[in-house]
Amino acid sequence: MNQSPRGTRSANPGDLTWASVLPKNTLYLLDGFGYIFRAYHSRVDFTTSKGCPTGAFTVFANMLLSVVRDFNPAYLGVIFEGQGKSVRSEILPQIKANRPSPPDDFLVQIPYIERLIAGLGISTVSVDGYEADDVIATLAHRWIDQADGDSHVVVMSADKDLLNVVSDHVTVFDPMTKKRFGVSQVIDRWGVLPSQIPDLLALMGDTSDNIPGVPGVGPVTAAKLLGQSGDGVEELLSRIESVTPPRIRDLLVANREQILLSKKVTILHDRLPIEASADSLSLSSPDLPSLEALLKELEAPALWTRIRSLENKDSQTRSKSSDPSETLPSSSGRERSHTLSSGGLSGKHGIDPVSPNEIWYHGPDQSLLFSKSDLTGLQKILTALSEPVWVSDSMLLHRQWPELILPEVGFDLVLAAYLLDPGHREDSLAVIASRHFLNVDGERRELVSSLYPLLYEEISRFHLLPVLLKIEVPLSGVLSRMERFGVSIDKKQLEALRHLLSGRLSALEKEVHELAGESFLILSPKQVARILFEKLALPTARKGKTGYSTDEETLESLREKHPLPGMILEYRQLSKLLSTYVEGISSKMDENGRLHGQFHQTVTATGRLSSSDPNLQNIPIRSELGLEIRKCFVAPPGSLLLSADYSQIELRLLAHMSGDASLVEAFTQGEDIHSNTARRLFGEPVTPDSRRRAKTVNFGILYGMSSYSLSQSLGVTASESKEVIDRYFATYPGIEPFFSSILDEARKTGMVRTISGRIRRIPEVHSSDRRLREYGERMAVNTVLQGSAADLIKKSMVELSGRLDAIPDKGANLLIQVHDELLLEVPSSRVEEMSVLLKDVMEKAFDLKVPLVVSTGWGKNWVDAHPA
Repeated sequence: MNQSPRGTRSANPGDLTWASVLPKNTLYLLDGFGYIFRAYHSRVDFTTSKGCPTGAFTVFANMLLSVVRDFNPAYLGVIFEGQGKSVRSEILPQIKANRPSPPDDFLVQIPYIERLIAGLGISTVSVDGYEADDVIATLAHRWIDQADGDSHVVVMSADKDLLNVVSDHVTVFDPMTKKRFGVSQVIDRWGVLPSQIPDLLALMGDTSDNIPGVPGVGPVTAAKLLGQSGDGVEELLSRIESVTPPRIRDLLVANREQILLSKKVTILHDRLPIEASADSLSLSSPDLPSLEALLKELEAPALWTRIRSLENKDSQTRSKSSDPSETLPSSSGRERSHTLSSGGLSGKHGIDPVSPNEIWYHGPDQSLLFSKSDLTGLQKILTALSEPVWVSDSMLLHRQWPELILPEVGFDLVLAAYLLDPGHREDSLAVIASRHFLNVDGERRELVSSLYPLLYEEISRFHLLPVLLKIEVPLSGVLSRMERFGVSIDKKQLEALRHLLSGRLSALEKEVHELAGESFLILSPKQVARILFEKLALPTARKGKTGYSTDEETLESLREKHPLPGMILEYRQLSKLLSTYVEGISSKMDENGRLHGQFHQTVTATGRLSSSDPNLQNIPIRSELGLEIRKCFVAPPGSLLLSADYSQIELRLLAHMSGDASLVEAFTQGEDIHSNTARRLFGEPVTPDSRRRAKTVNFGILYGMSSYSLSQSLGVTASESKEVIDRYFATYPGIEPFFSSILDEARKTGMVRTISGRIRRIPEVHSSDRRLREYGERMAVNTVLQGSAADLIKKSMVELSGRLDAIPDKGANLLIQVHDELLLEVPSSRVEEMSVLLKDVMEKAFDLKVPLVVSTGWGKNWVDAHPA
């Protein structure tokens, strides 16, 4: 991080070319608290194992390191607010009064950020009584005035107040959004010169600083009033009689004193008594021992790796000539090769698909780009490797390059990022890199070579390598084969279903229109609201900004008031079945009548798989028409569909993980758990009704249902429901302590873990909002159990695929995974053999304190195959 000559910039981001022509004598000034607050509100909810929040620290640190990498500054300062009462508050007492006090989990991170800045060798500047904007304006002004020769200042801030300092020698740049403002950009965005920004704010106001402005005057009107003549509000008010229209003139007259007062507090103080010398603002060598100690304390090895990488790269840059790396000769016209930068993956080999027609090989010494028509060279390289490769995106690789034979895969960037924070769903490599504040506009090899060590460090730190390598990476291959094989569809059954649904919809539409007394679009929420709440005057909640709600919950509540809401609900359901499934499936079948949907590993926060084209998880299985859709999924001649379904998997996992003796005994003895609960809660004899109620309680407790919600489901009072919950926890005394341990862990570490070690971050448990906090607590318990069930089914799929591959001419293929069920296509002659194998694999996926029970069935279609 010491400075190298301008000609040997270590980074070359595509959208920062403007910075490459800046003079060597350029000062970079960063708005400290501005970016720390933005880092805090980005809601990256990292905590140490001791519960210390580090999210804002981590985001700010990555942003600061990106500034050092991308700009290679010789002079850099981080500017903070001064202590004490601001001089502006004496002029306008309400200024910034609308800002709440900084929260505790923000304040606790400030000392760590200050240690980071100092350790990186970066100066900090503040002046008591003045804001960071004033200090930045003063330093920028003095730097330009005192410069001996060509000089420039880059102000790094998102605060529009600072656009006032923009000139031919001062640029404002936001490193988070990559937006840059020179003089022309200020004019284009705001319609005024940089010097007129205080006047613009005085007229239009600034809600972030609680500056009132003139009522009814927005940015467009304010810019028109000021023009680009350089005039300020004083000149504007001196020619008030010429202002049109009269309404605006009257507003200016009525608010004259407020305008002038606002102008006083928006003007930046650029003559503060501080120096802007090269000595005081030069970037010095980092204090690596102190940085290492800080990052060990905050359990941030990925940041330490990044700092060492920057330092090593800079050291190597200084030791080399400034000549560009020599390009390796290309083995064909369709290949491009490059020398990897010093940040490359020494001793590592990576595969990086970038499109259906281009794929990179990244090696320790070179990167090669191959096309679809020339894979022989890449396959030779991969075949000769004796160590695992990393891939950027296994699922994309399998989908787009199925013909490629891979060695063992030792890491996956996209899957690793998902495991580290499953709340970020299906992110691309560029999005993942931007979250780590890596350059996404430079060379592809630089992007992946920077991401790999960061993600590997984090995956190792959170002990997620086993989940990644034993479950997720091999599963991507299993899912891609399922997608390619597809499932056979009965076209005649599908067409009959289309005819049935179309007929029902047509008849229902006629009934709805007759009952409403007019024709209207039944799928239009706005028109439905007009009919129900204005024409029929049905009761509803108060009308909101977007109109009356006509969602499912609202219409369900109106069923007993009028027959129309129920009919509209039925119409919506039938319409969805027709468009999403019947027509959707018809449009996506191949020429052989097979449907090739997609499965997604990186969508759900719990780790469960999802699907699309169509979404198989959402096919209703308890309705007659939902079953008719499943009947369309069939086995071709000579084959049968084989289905296997886990029995009460989440309750069994609850018994295992809680260790509750009564639950464990019930499952071990093969008892019906709902009858067992009914007997314990409601006494003998166990009736169908008491079993149904017990089932509601079992799953209600499992999913964190409140006493009120449970009372609604059971049809009892809230107090009676609470008594049932208390009896439940007394009946199974191991469950409540288990739930408490989950919540304790979530509060302590900010995350929870499943049975395989998969994590999910639960920042909501620290919320000051009671409802959000309670939601986080339910989510914590749900994630442990649902996520563990996801681990179980995924592990079964990986194991089953391996077992099937080992059988010569097996003829059996996995087709679909939905919830706790697997569906296979198998030869009719081997269905019993495959059923035994499938049951064996699934029941032995994990060694639990209770037996895993799997039911199997087979038939010509999905409905017939589903276990009874």
